[in-house]
Order: sequence, then C-alpha cells, then structure tokens
Amino acid sequence: MLQAYALQSALNSLPSIDAKIIDFQSPGQKELYQLYRLKPNAKSILKDTITALNISHFKRYRAGFNKFRQEHLTEGPGHAEDSDQLKPLTDNYDIIVTGSDQIWNQNCADFDFAYFCDNILHKKLVAYAPSFGGVSPFRKEDTIEKMTKLLAKYDFLSAREPNGRKWMEKLGYADIPVVPDPTLLHGKQTWLDLAKTTVKSKKYIFFYGVSPTTDTYKRLRQLSKKLGMPIVMMDPTIYFFRQNNFRGFELSEGDGPIGFLRLIAEASYVLTSSFHGTVFASLFDKKFVSLKYETSNPDDDRVFSLLNQLGQTKRYVDANTINELEESTFTEESVSAELAILQNNGREYLRRAIL
Repeated sequence: MLQAYALQSALNSLPSIDAKIIDFQSPGQKELYQLYRLKPNAKSILKDTITALNISHFKRYRAGFNKFRQEHLTEGPGHAEDSDQLKPLTDNYDIIVTGSDQIWNQNCADFDFAYFCDNILHKKLVAYAPSFGGVSPFRKEDTIEKMTKLLAKYDFLSAREPNGRKWMEKLGYADIPVVPDPTLLHGKQTWLDLAKTTVKSKKYIFFYGVSPTTDTYKRLRQLSKKLGMPIVMMDPTIYFFRQNNFRGFELSEGDGPIGFLRLIAEASYVLTSSFHGTVFASLFDKKFVSLKYETSNPDDDRVFSLLNQLGQTKRYVDANTINELEESTFTEESVSAELAILQNNGREYLRRAIL
C-alpha cells in the first residue's frame, strides 16, 4: 500500500495530472489474504486453529491496512477481479500506469496477466518499476511468447532491478531504464510526517521479513539476549505460525502501514529480509542489516541491487551469523545523497513518460 500511496502522490505532483488507483483484486489475491484457508488438510486446519485462537491480533492487523486505504488512497470507480472486468474501468483514463513491486513475478500466488494490461487496447501504457522478483521469464516457456507480445504494447518500459532490465532486453526491448521503487520517490521527512513518530524510551530490535528456517528465530533470540533488547515483530502470521510467541518476542499492536513506518523509525536496530524493510531502514538512516539465506534464489537481486545502488552492500549479511553480530556491526550511515539521485531519476522518468 505504501507503494501505491507513493506512486499516486508522485503522479499527482505532475502538472494537470489527476491519478486514481484502479481497484483490481484477482481471485488469487483474495485467497492469499483471506483469514481462514478452509482446506481439508492437516496444515491448513492447524493454521486456521492458530488464527482462531488469536483472531483479535489478525483482525487488528488487517484493520490497519483497511484504515490506511480509506484515508490515504484515492481510488477510481468500480472493482475488477479479472481482465474482462478491468477493461471497462480503464475507459475513465488517458494513461494506465502499472507498477511497482513484483507484479510481473509469475510465481506469485496472486499473479495475473492483467498486470500486463493484457485486455487493454488503445491506451497509453507506462510501466513504472515493475519487478519480476527472482523469476526469469525464460523459466516460463509456456508464457514467454504471450508476455513478449504484451510488453510490445507499452509506450514506456522500465524495471526496478537490473535483472528485470537484462531479461527484457534479452526479449528484444532495448535501453530499459532501472528506476527506483515508488517509495523512494519521496524523502525521509515525507514518511516521518506520515508515521507521526514519537521519541521512545524503550529500546528494541525490529525484525521484519520471513525466514525459510526456524534457525533464524533461534539466532534472533540469542542476539536479543546479547544486546539486552526485545525482538519486536509486526505480522501476526509470522509471529504465531512460526511459534515466535513462545520465544519471548513481542508482537506490536501496530497500525498497518503507519505502524510499519513507526516501528522502523523508532527502532534501535533493524534486521530485515524484506526489500521494503531495507528501503525504509535506509530512508530513516537506521542501524540495520539485511539478511540473505543459503536457500536464496540467485536470480533474486532485489535487496542486493538496492544496497549496491546505495553503496551499502556490507549490510547484506548471512542470516546464519546474526547471533554473532555486535553493536558495532550496526553502523548508522546517511545515504541521503544516493537516495536523492534515485529519487531524481525516478521522477524524471515519470515526467518523460506521463507529460
């Protein structure tokens, strides 16, 4: 949601532009974010039971996102769940902008070719910082021809990561610019004003992301004891499903995207395996590290490419070593100059593509 807010705000800052968000939710997306899975297998039954026992936390977490959507996003009329329903909604607009994040990652459970505007004709199409995640289109032989044709419809193409540019250029599209995530189109103060941060006397380590192994959480507990600070988490799914409630970790009663911003801004240290955790830790000049795992997909360059653009690749550390980290590891270095360059590049691309 912060990406949608950021891109809409950046577009609306352009002369004579009135940007609206089209409410598109594919069936896959609805299933991905439903509270209960209701599937007749042991794993789903266990997760549904855990959810029911902690339902107040899950509802509060979702309420924060719904509140942010209502208060900070401006949506156009109508709702669509597939390409056929989406097409008439686009009649209200002169330009269609797709992006950002992993909208072109075909391995995502909520992927849909509607994110390639597959059923939209006779409109100016602009791709702003779409990401393929770590999934090369060349691994999807059954859809590569379709995707190549859909890319040809775009008037302006861009990519968020170098791998995305490389793959599109290999498909025959030259000179693809790499532009920053929409959240980087705004400076630190914009996000601090939105978060309404306060000075906290309590010190804590904020962990944001998903670990493929429970070993990470065990090492986080060791780090917590070493630094004398609690581990604070935000997502009840990761907190309860990974049994972190039994490790002495704390679950924030955060307020959706606003709570996410506040938790990073007020943390003493941040550990994250998330791209956007890395984004905001960088924006807020935090003492942080980004985690890499042995099982990480080598084609997934999202976090590393951002850290590389900021000259901060030393922050990319092996998750197996986090229990060995010392306070001195968590340096506080401003990257405001590098962030300003990214912001200017992104906004210049939007001006060329939109105006």
